[in-house]
Amino acid sequence: MSSLLKIINAKISDKSKLGEWYQDRLKVCLSCEYNSENKKNLTITDKVIIAANLGKAACLACGCEIAAKASIQTEDCGIIKKGLKSKWLKINLDKQEEFLVICKNENVKFIHIKGNHYEIDYGKIPFQYNSEVGLTISKEELEISKLNSQASCGCTVLELTFNNNIINFNIKYDTLRLGSFAKTTSLTIRDKNNKVYNIFINIKGEVYEL
Repeated sequence: MSSLLKIINAKISDKSKLGEWYQDRLKVCLSCEYNSENKKNLTITDKVIIAANLGKAACLACGCEIAAKASIQTEDCGIIKKGLKSKWLKINLDKQEEFLVICKNENVKFIHIKGNHYEIDYGKIPFQYNSEVGLTISKEELEISKLNSQASCGCTVLELTFNNNIINFNIKYDTLRLGSFAKTTSLTIRDKNNKVYNIFINIKGEVYEL
């Protein structure tokens, strides 16, 4: 997908569950002299850029909506268009970062850490809470021949199903156990060509007594 299409898609994407890297980028942009909200005397070109971004904070160096561009891990800071050194750099993803992983639950914080590493943060949840979280995992043109999942201990239950190139991966923590928890689950995928992929999902949270 081209950089322009990524930014267009990013304009309407949900950014509420992105990692700290996104907030760090926004903080840098907040004080940048190329942030449209920081420039008092706007040129005609500046006004056109702001209008094109529907009045939202824009980078006057590259012309992109700041919130959208900053949400794309593989994008550089816009000021490189001016021949200046980037204030934040693109995140080089692992070569295995070829999967689309979507969390179906809105009551947890789902974070992409790096590559094929993700995290589910339950926060504080009550005793006997229904902790089941559903994920869909997919990759274009993937023909699955074998799936295997594993949890770091028996307090986490995993369920796997797949249809064509889409995997449904359900994770459930035993909330009869009080206190903080941090566990690791992994998914191993083998395709028709015998190529193996590994996806890691960390879960954490705290179970409290009502």
